Amino acid sequence: MRTSSAFRGSAGAAIATTLLFAACGALHSVPPLRTDNVLFWRVRGPETVNSEAYLLGSVHVGRADRPLVLDQRLAEAFAAATELWVEVDPRELDPAYLLFTMQLYGTLAPKQSITSLLTPETTERLQRYLHERGGRIENVRAKPWLVSMGIIFAEQARVGIRPELGVDRWFIDHAGDKHVAGIETLDSQISAINDLPDELQDLMLRQTLINLKRLDETTEGILSSWERGDEAAMAHFMLADAAHPEFEPLIDKLIFERNEEMARSLEWTLRTPGTRFVVVGAGHVIGDRGIPAILARHGYSVSPVLPSGAPTVSTMPAATAPPLQVRDEGAAASSPAERIRCICQKVCEDYLKDKYTGEHPVVDGKPACGCKEQGVVVLKFHVKSCD
Repeated sequence: MRTSSAFRGSAGAAIATTLLFAACGALHSVPPLRTDNVLFWRVRGPETVNSEAYLLGSVHVGRADRPLVLDQRLAEAFAAATELWVEVDPRELDPAYLLFTMQLYGTLAPKQSITSLLTPETTERLQRYLHERGGRIENVRAKPWLVSMGIIFAEQARVGIRPELGVDRWFIDHAGDKHVAGIETLDSQISAINDLPDELQDLMLRQTLINLKRLDETTEGILSSWERGDEAAMAHFMLADAAHPEFEPLIDKLIFERNEEMARSLEWTLRTPGTRFVVVGAGHVIGDRGIPAILARHGYSVSPVLPSGAPTVSTMPAATAPPLQVRDEGAAASSPAERIRCICQKVCEDYLKDKYTGEHPVVDGKPACGCKEQGVVVLKFHVKSCD
């Protein structure tokens, strides 16, 4: 697959930004990260329910030398909220569980090589990248999407960019006695990218490798437009390539389809009284397929909140569609331990037709399941759901 010269070089970073970990690079200057004009909305629930949600588009990473300066309108809304909703329940970001899930979805099948999944161009670029860092492509045992994210992590770590210092993590760390919950699950986020066809995973990895030298420029552009609340600039960085035939299915899967699911989750929360503070990646709140526009089209009052703290009259389109479908109100997110047990049970009983012993040790740094007849089985299986 040939990479078109029409690409603006921002797609790799933009795609990763919409996931749990954003693609960012070094900044030439590190002023405080301000929230005076960021994209921020107030969503009112049904007239019969005293409910509202404050929706903030955020960035998922930060630097220790660029502290967040919270605007009064955000501070007041956050203080008034009794619940904090973020993309993924913080419990699922436990390093051990994160490693477990990454290994579960991202490990190549036995005897499979990554080069069998890549085009010659991507293979050459990856070989060059690894060679410059003392690595060998023959030793890579991860799928292309996970290699792409691993490269992003490595480049972030090199320049001091850390996901635990992101805007969403700031609110989690300051939640106090607020109830904190995830709109999505780590499984759903990872499976969304793991389910991409081979050619799209190849495209994502190739663009990551191509864009490494532009991470500074892309990062500064994203952070600056986020601080200004410049939706048009954010759309340029994050959604401009959606119109290109090669990137359209990638953006659809990783941004637009997830926007619909997250809007359904927010609709579910608005059916009960209370004030929620909701933080999602900025890529999910911009444009006519962003979460605010989706909710407004389904009959909800969606108003941008000005720096003064007073919500303006909504400029969203009038409601033209019925309310979103409500998910099961009795459904509750499993804890990491419960999800690990569920995955291991599926591996032992569904895949190996064996009995699960209840054990899930780590073997040679990889998550494993204890199965009665098979012993300890290192996880190399794709389990999409543990509901």
